[in-house]
Amino acid sequence: MSRYYPPLLITGILLSAHLSFGILEGSSRTGTAILVAIAAELVMGRLTYGKWPHPASAYITGISVGILIRSPFLWAYALCSLVSIATKYVFRYKDRHLWNPSNFGVSALLLLAPASASVLSIQWGNVIWPMVVRPCFVWYEMSTFASARMPCSGVSKVTKPPPSWPVSPCQRVPS
Repeated sequence: MSRYYPPLLITGILLSAHLSFGILEGSSRTGTAILVAIAAELVMGRLTYGKWPHPASAYITGISVGILIRSPFLWAYALCSLVSIATKYVFRYKDRHLWNPSNFGVSALLLLAPASASVLSIQWGNVIWPMVVRPCFVWYEMSTFASARMPCSGVSKVTKPPPSWPVSPCQRVPS
């Protein structure tokens, strides 16, 4: 069940942001980006590893492409999603992709078709509630998922520095 939390969380953020500020260019464009990303992930994962991958990462990539790209053409969203997912399978080191797929896809689209697409260049608002709610989401995700994903994060929970170490850079070591 825990692998469904990030997609559910980003879906909630996307829906609330769109209903509050209208951040999406259109539901058909974002839908195209999501569907192409998921389809590409399933096909490439099956061809590469011989099994069906979980589509959560592709779903999040599609949402990112839908938010970041601005274009009147559906093909721009589809191409960006396809390139984004393809980079996960082409550019790898120690069986992991090297960078954020959607950022690479957006950069590639801007390089390949600068007259047909642009990137998000607006601010949607200046209200306090997202600045209050977002740290709560970050805290929740870090406390829930960080120890499973980041091996060093659990170390700080187990080991503590000796009492003679300063707690902050402003404190001095007692003599």
